[in-house]
Amino acid sequence: MFEPDFTNSSMEPEQYYSDDDEYMYQEPDGFGSTNGSACSAIHQEMECNTYMQDVRNSTSDPRCDLNWPLASLCPVYVANFRDEHIRRRDQRIREYFATKGLYVRCWFHRTDEYYLNFQNKAGLIDMLVYFSTEEEAQQAIRYCHRDRYKGYILNVFPGREPEYFPTNRSIYYRNMKSGRVHSEEFMERRVRRYGSVKCVVKFDTTTGAAEFETNSDMMKVWNREKLWIPLAMPCNVKKQRFLEDDLRSQIADHLQKRPDFLGLYERDPIWEMLQRGEIPKLPKNSKQHSVQPLRRGPSKDAQYGRLQRKTLQQRKQIEKDLLRGVLPSCRQKHKNAKIRFRKLVEQVKQELCSAGMRTTKLINI
Repeated sequence: MFEPDFTNSSMEPEQYYSDDDEYMYQEPDGFGSTNGSACSAIHQEMECNTYMQDVRNSTSDPRCDLNWPLASLCPVYVANFRDEHIRRRDQRIREYFATKGLYVRCWFHRTDEYYLNFQNKAGLIDMLVYFSTEEEAQQAIRYCHRDRYKGYILNVFPGREPEYFPTNRSIYYRNMKSGRVHSEEFMERRVRRYGSVKCVVKFDTTTGAAEFETNSDMMKVWNREKLWIPLAMPCNVKKQRFLEDDLRSQIADHLQKRPDFLGLYERDPIWEMLQRGEIPKLPKNSKQHSVQPLRRGPSKDAQYGRLQRKTLQQRKQIEKDLLRGVLPSCRQKHKNAKIRFRKLVEQVKQELCSAGMRTTKLINI
């Protein structure tokens, strides 16, 4: 399932490893941010100071069990991250956060039904990104939340504690009527017409939620929204699709298979660059290409094949009726189907006449 692509990067269906998009997209301000002044401040600060965070932080988060191997790291939840090249995904994630002066220790994503049915095909991912200190995690939320990367607005929230939608300013959506699966970006562009939007989240392929700046902006949705069915926001609806507790077994299995996963690679180019006080930039991609939405149901080829088989069956029945002197009738009620049937009848009549089957019955029809 695909949805309209809001990026300038190239992506063809089922070709996620193409070299056409060798570099990441760069927004006009150079940081892909909706807050250019904040990112400029980060860049100026990092140009003058080397990266001073202690990546070997031994302080455990009191919210975690003492045996938890990631207790000394601090996660943030990142949603709507655009990366269509799966083999380069790790590098893309590290490079993006490095542009904010942040060093990623590790990251994990949830391979659930929503990811398999939509996100993986659309080149999007929701994930937990781990940093060495709580300070870095707070900086990631402050600098990356609502940041625009490759045409998509990111949602960045705490990775261990839930953050809830306020019921007085939020709306819950379900049952998209278009038959297509849309991302948070598409939903935000849709609901932005009603007022200022603070956050848009998708829970699965059919439901989502939006938080507005004011209650008056939210109330405009009720009488005007036609694409989705708006509902009152229930209590305690999380903005994160998952937290660290939801991925504990998956993370533990991964760490068991790779005991050295959390080890530091001293010659990491991104780490060395941050140590020198340098900020990597996201290279530009000038390609203008959009992924067209693919509706749920049979593909175009499958639909064409089915139409061809139905046409062949109709042709045989029409020919049989004409030779018997019976007027062919269309059983379909759709206007286009009837027009197509009448054209097929005229075509078969001409073929029979040209073949010399000019019988009295055929001429009278």
